[in-house]
Amino acid sequence: MKAILKSLLAILVGLVSAMVLIVVIQMISSTMHPMPEGLSPENAQAMSEWVMSLPASAFILVLASYFIATFDGVLLACWLAPNQPRAHGLVVFALLAAGAAINLMTITHPGWFVGATVVVYLVAFAMGDWLGRRLHQQRLARAAV
Repeated sequence: MKAILKSLLAILVGLVSAMVLIVVIQMISSTMHPMPEGLSPENAQAMSEWVMSLPASAFILVLASYFIATFDGVLLACWLAPNQPRAHGLVVFALLAAGAAINLMTITHPGWFVGATVVVYLVAFAMGDWLGRRLHQQRLARAAV
């Protein structure tokens, strides 16, 4: 039971940390590229039209938020996991990627951004997993001494 709670906590910490990073970085982007007045996020068609009018710099910041958040969330979940660190990182990765997929399916984005999003998530997962598992091993080795 204790291991299950530690697993849930590792995943929760990774996920919350990632979500906070996404929100903070995208808030910075929204100050540079504010949504037009009167545009409702519930209106998918109007949102799609606005998104397609944004400059590439807006999308680069979004990709940066995805990369930093996924790397951080996966790393934390792997590092804090009581066992099987990759599985914990995969859960965080899967939830974040699912959120991005829903966003990409709901609102039209440029094709290059869709492809770049897939690459960014996969690379961030690989890097966060690699470093997180090493930190996990170091943590276990220090605890055994």
